[in-house]
This record gives sequence, C-alpha cells and structure tokens, in this order.
Amino acid sequence: MDKLNKFSVLLLSPLGVVYRFFVGVRNLFYNLGVFPTQELPCKVISIGNITLGGTGKTPAVIALAKYFRKQGDSVAILSRGYGRKTKNTVLVSDGKNIQPDWQSVGDEAFLMAHSLKSVPVVVDENRIRGGHFLFKNYKPDIIILDDAFQHRRIKRDFDIVLLNCLDTFENYRLIPFGSLREPLHQLKRANMVILAKTNLGVFPEDIRLDHLIKAPLHKTALEVENYLLDKDKNRIPVHDFQNKNCVLVSGVGSPEGVYKTALSLKLNIVTHLCFRDHQLYTQKEYEKINRSIKEKNGDFILTTEKDMLKLSSISDENHKTGVTTEVFSLPVCFAFSDETLSEIRQHVC
Repeated sequence: MDKLNKFSVLLLSPLGVVYRFFVGVRNLFYNLGVFPTQELPCKVISIGNITLGGTGKTPAVIALAKYFRKQGDSVAILSRGYGRKTKNTVLVSDGKNIQPDWQSVGDEAFLMAHSLKSVPVVVDENRIRGGHFLFKNYKPDIIILDDAFQHRRIKRDFDIVLLNCLDTFENYRLIPFGSLREPLHQLKRANMVILAKTNLGVFPEDIRLDHLIKAPLHKTALEVENYLLDKDKNRIPVHDFQNKNCVLVSGVGSPEGVYKTALSLKLNIVTHLCFRDHQLYTQKEYEKINRSIKEKNGDFILTTEKDMLKLSSISDENHKTGVTTEVFSLPVCFAFSDETLSEIRQHVC
C-alpha cells in the first residue's frame, strides 16, 4: 500500500467506524422489533443488493414482472425514484399512460415503465405510502420493491439480493473503503442470493458465501439481443453495424458490464466514455461525446437503454445544428433460470 493510500485509509477510518456502528444498530433494532415493519395487503417481493449499484436490479425487476404477468398474476412496481426532482407519491405509469418527464420520476423507474405493459409503476421515498397507493388504486397480487434490501419498514414475503460477478474483492469492503452498504453477514436476511452477470465475470473466490448466507444461491446471466434499438424502439440487426465505428457511452453502476456486453456482439468499439451512474446529460456532456466521435471517427453512439432515454433528446437538438450522429441502445435481458423463477413463485404464490 503506498503512502497516499495509507493516508486515505487513516483519514477515512473514523467515518468507516461510525458508518458500521449506525448500520449495525439500525439492523439490530429492526431484528428486535424496536423499529417496526408494516405489512401491505398483498404479496411483496424485494429485489436489492448489498453494494452500491451495478448488479442489474432494473433488468431483474423487469424480467420478474414479465414472468408473473405471464403466469396470470397482476403486478405493480414500487421504487424510490432515485435522482428525481419531485417528492412524495408519483405515478410513473398506470400500465398504459407513462409520465412524459423522466426527471420527475427517475431514470430507472422511467425505463421500467417503458419496458412493461399493464404494470403500474409508482415512485415514493415513503415505501409504505407508495405501497398503499398502489394497492388502493390497482389491487395487485404482487408488488415488486425495487432496490429495497436496506429499506426494512415494509415486510416482504421474499427478499432477493443480487451480487455482481464483475465486482472485485476490494468492492466488498464497507463504505467508505469499498462499495458495501452493510456488512456481508447481513446477507443472512435474504431469502435468495443471486450471482448476477455470471457470463461476464467470476465472483471473488476469497469471499466464502457458504459461510455468509442461509438462503439458496442461484446464478443468472445478463443476455444481450442480436439487435440494437433506435430512439423509436425499432430493431436494427447487429450485422448492420459490423463495419462501423462505435462510440460507447454509459452512465451506469457497472460500466465494465456494458463494455463486455457490447464487445460480445463483435462491435468495433473505438472508445468508451464512462459517466457517473444516473448521469444527467446536458449539452456539455454531449459535446464531450461529440468530440470523441470526431477524434475517433465514430459512426454512431451506442448506449444503455437507461441512458438512451436521456441521450436521444439531446441528440435531437443537435440534429438542428448539423450534428447527425445517431444513438442506439443495447437491449439486455436478466436471464433467470426456470428453477430460480419456480422457487420464487413457490414462496410467494
């Protein structure tokens, strides 16, 4: 460890101790019933993680909602709406009509609403209030909580935790030294632990999950389609892009996963611009992208579905000024195994 890293650890150590203490006390109080949990009048499934983003929660929520809809169950989704400019309960979608402004609901909730039909989506920082709003207005059989492993006020019937196989051993250190929201032994609260993106990476061997979890351990892949999507959701075959230069743009929690997924399609990626998760793209960011396109002779912009919703509107404005670079998104699917889906349904329905 070099001197700078030693100094950083020394400086941050008090913060780490304080953070661990408060997380531990909070979980203890929930375990003892000092902090009460409340039930909703329907089944509740939570999909969350124990690290800071990048595990594939959004595509997992979408895939699970589609599965239950296919089984004939009515489903609704409740999210906090991270990064939104509104407060309180906001209806993102009633299953047909979608809130037009993504900034009012958050990019992930906006993407879920656009990816699902006949599934109400609500954002609310108060999950209890949002859950009661959903049940009162839509009477779902199941509410799926997005990113709720740490939000313990709602009693859930099934708690799923995703672990990213692209994370390194260093990621599994508690904030502020790593990406852990809470100590790994809290995984024992989960009803199911899923290793996500197993087709893109390998979970750190130094972490012995068999000593940390009581729940079944499942594996999933993040599969990519053989087409790209334009801003109007038209499917363009991947082979149409084989001889073109791609400028990859991502503002997600796991940019490495986006890169590896795009690479699997044998696209010619001339550069990868990584922005922070939930990036709010402005003209400044687009100009940076445009400079890279010119410097690298890029033919098109490739991005995630979440980023596409934000980038395409900026691209439209640039068309008026003579910039004609097209934006396409990379559709992915969280591939639950039949065994995993059957086990979830068995415990819920």
